[in-house]
Formats: sequence, C-alpha cells, structure tokens
Amino acid sequence: MKVNSVYVGASIDVIAFEALWVRLSKEKQERLKKFKRQQDIIRSLVADLLARMMCAEAMCCSMEDVEFEYNEFGKPLVSGDTPCYFNVSHSGDWVVCAVDSDAIGIDIEQKGNIDLEIARRFFTSQEYRYIWGGDPVTRIDRFYEIWTFKESYIKAVGKGLTIPLQSFEVEIAQQEYGESLRARISKNSSSANVWFLKQYNMNADYKVAICAKEQLFTQTIHNININRLSL
Repeated sequence: MKVNSVYVGASIDVIAFEALWVRLSKEKQERLKKFKRQQDIIRSLVADLLARMMCAEAMCCSMEDVEFEYNEFGKPLVSGDTPCYFNVSHSGDWVVCAVDSDAIGIDIEQKGNIDLEIARRFFTSQEYRYIWGGDPVTRIDRFYEIWTFKESYIKAVGKGLTIPLQSFEVEIAQQEYGESLRARISKNSSSANVWFLKQYNMNADYKVAICAKEQLFTQTIHNININRLSL
C-alpha cells in the first residue's frame, strides 16, 4: 500500500497549470471544462494525475500507459488485468490517493462546525453513543472519524451511496498509546466480509481514513509537490 497527498491551497500560475493540463486525457479535459470554479478544476486535475502517477509507479509503466474505466456505480478503475487498485479523495486544500494490490478506499474531510444530529440520522446507535461519549471538542473529532471511516468503506466496496450508511457499523478497536485509531467493518462472521480501517491525522484541520482488506497499512501519508505531477 502507498498513500500520497498533494497540497492544492496555494495559487498555481498559468505556466504550471498548463504543464499539468496537457498531461490529462482529452476526455478528462472535456469533463473539467464543465466545472465553474477554478479550484474544483485544480483539485480534480491533481486527483487524476496523482492517481495516474501512483498507478504507473506500481505497474512499472508510464503515466500515458495507464487507462481508467468506470464500474456501473461510477468508481474509477485501472483498465486491464494488472491487479492495481486505487482511490482518491479531496477536501479543502488537500488531495489524497491510495494505491494497493486489492480493493481500497480513502476519504479526507476538512473538519468544521457540524450539527451532530446528522449522526442520529445516518449512523448506527452504537456509533452515535461513541460520538456523544466525549466532551464537545471530542464529539466533533469523533464525528469525522466515523464519517471518514464510513466513506472510505463505501468507496472501497465501489457501490456508492447505494449502500445506506446505517446498514453497516464501524467497530472501533482498542487503541494503544501513540497508535493511530483503527477500526473494522464486519458484515457477518465470514472473514471475507471483514474490512479494516485506519485513521490518519495528516493535518489538525483534516481527518483521513483508509479502508482495506488487509491490515498492512502504511504508517504515514507522504506529501509530494504538485509540480512533480507534470514531470
């Protein structure tokens, strides 16, 4: 497993933007032209190129040789028979991507003030109790823990919001001192239906969660410069 992040909060000059733009497929360029906000274009552009670069490294090929297709639920996949799986997410000033040899999901969320009653509507009763088991600051933190865990699982499975958020439960693991928060999702007693989760505090204002079939999580998320995507 490999996980990278790119900071997109700084402004990009015209020359740097063009260097990134020409690396996109014509199809992707046409899709991005429909976006109205420049920052949305930049986030989606970076997400595409970051995924393409990381998949190319995993497959030992060039970025131009990596082709994407989409399943019936709109999840992007690497075309061909090479066992390379990826997932991307972006929020605020950051884009993140995870690549693995089996299905994987990643979600990043910028923390903010939130109506915690959302948890009552969309989370299970046990998850709701977990959130309300702390002080006001901890509650916000726990809300985003559960939210990103759930989103990363849905993205790993690849069926989108056809999976109701209350139809599965995040089981928080016992946490050792200094260890990143871990959890799992078990739909039934079969080990084939168990998914493992890990939380990353990449930045004080963001929560990042990864969902995978094995517990071979990377210890850190590596930040790379946006200009590397145009090389």
